[in-house]
Amino acid sequence: MESLDKKVRQSLSISSLSLAEYHFNRFSLRAADGEGSDEHKINMTLTSRFVGAEPDGPDGKKYSLAIDVSAATGDDSPFYEVDAEITGVFLANLPEGEAMELLFSSGVTELYNIAKMTVASMTSSGPFGKLMLPSITVDAHRVEAD
Repeated sequence: MESLDKKVRQSLSISSLSLAEYHFNRFSLRAADGEGSDEHKINMTLTSRFVGAEPDGPDGKKYSLAIDVSAATGDDSPFYEVDAEITGVFLANLPEGEAMELLFSSGVTELYNIAKMTVASMTSSGPFGKLMLPSITVDAHRVEAD
């Protein structure tokens, strides 16, 4: 029964962290010249870092998080290359430890999904077909590609 109570508290906590704004600091998408395939093997790197926090306001404390995504298709000569950095500002009405844990799990996932959908949209009419970055599962300590 204790694990069910923990799951309920965790689902309530997730709704206590909300993305207030985001922006791309850097976004580069390159399509190679020549022939390619619409079958993509993706080599990807994802990193996240805490940018800072602002004092409590009426909507809670503001936490800033940045992620870097680098991806390339293929092994020798990539058809697409992506390099992006996105920063999000999240509002949280939680103790700082809980907010940071959610920031580095749900916050990373939310920013990554924005980057993923932006890449898909920009490549949907590209010369090598739509590039879909892999789905990921994030907890505060590791990232797994699905």
